Amino acid sequence: MLKWSDLIPAGASYKDSGINSLDEIGTVGASTLQLRVFIAKASGGRDTRDFPERYPIHLSEDLSTLMHRYKRLYCRGVELLFRDQKIAVGLSDLLAVIDNMPIFPDCGVFSLQYSLEMFRLAFTQRSMAFHNSESSIAQSFRYVKVESDRVSDCVVSSNRVRHTVLTRGAQDGLPAVQLARLTGVTVPAARHYIDLDYTSRRMIDSSYIGNAFLKEAFSSAITEISSEDDPIVDSHFNPVGSPRNSSNCTTCTTNMGRPLGCYGCPNFRPLLEADHRNVLAAAKDKLIINQRSLVNPLHTRSIEKLERQIAWVQLTIDACDETLLRERAINA
Repeated sequence: MLKWSDLIPAGASYKDSGINSLDEIGTVGASTLQLRVFIAKASGGRDTRDFPERYPIHLSEDLSTLMHRYKRLYCRGVELLFRDQKIAVGLSDLLAVIDNMPIFPDCGVFSLQYSLEMFRLAFTQRSMAFHNSESSIAQSFRYVKVESDRVSDCVVSSNRVRHTVLTRGAQDGLPAVQLARLTGVTVPAARHYIDLDYTSRRMIDSSYIGNAFLKEAFSSAITEISSEDDPIVDSHFNPVGSPRNSSNCTTCTTNMGRPLGCYGCPNFRPLLEADHRNVLAAAKDKLIINQRSLVNPLHTRSIEKLERQIAWVQLTIDACDETLLRERAINA
């Protein structure tokens, strides 16, 4: 049940008795925001806004900019609503009313036929009027497209977001206390993500990716290119595969380009006897160059995608070799 009063600039104060001023987000040298959230399962209060979390959430600069634009659009909608009802309202009164309105409202709020005084009575610091339901917001997550190396039908959820933040934070070397504050979990729970070291985590990821890929590869992915196919070629213009559906390539979102970005794609059919090792060697050379240009050798996030594609090429080579060995054994 978030209201606009819960979203304030970093460096400002909520003046909330439930939040120590020392725990609020100070000025960080950029125009960012902080968000006050509330303990969902707290008992003993009159409503869900009685007990704020101790630490506000600091929003990134990009997210802060997005929320700023959204609020401007929101304010414009409320302003037009008042104007349609011939209600004259100044900027200070408009912002005072919006402060107590929900950040994620039910669309019906923009069809209200209220006077300014009725608006002030309907929307207060504790009012629940026109807040979008939790189930409605959760349902909208299903329309967010997420790509996953492990599953084809990955669904966004609060648990998925929390797990991703904890995993990424642990990879970046954040301490358990900070991870707990970021995600709202206990410190012991956050420590589990740190105890699972980066190498072990990548081995698990590779196993999931490899099993899924090999299952697909041995079913029908490895093929021979017909004259009607649009071949995907390597740097020496030798074909290494073809798309299942050429039209799908027009909406490709990979930034790797052909042929490296094609490996691992469900639309890519690798050519059985192609020189995939040539692609692998070129990718490894590129990785070495990128590793040398890292500002901090401990922060390897920028080369993760390249490392993942190298793993896909290696899996393709393994799958092709296995298929060729089986064919030779049958024909022997």
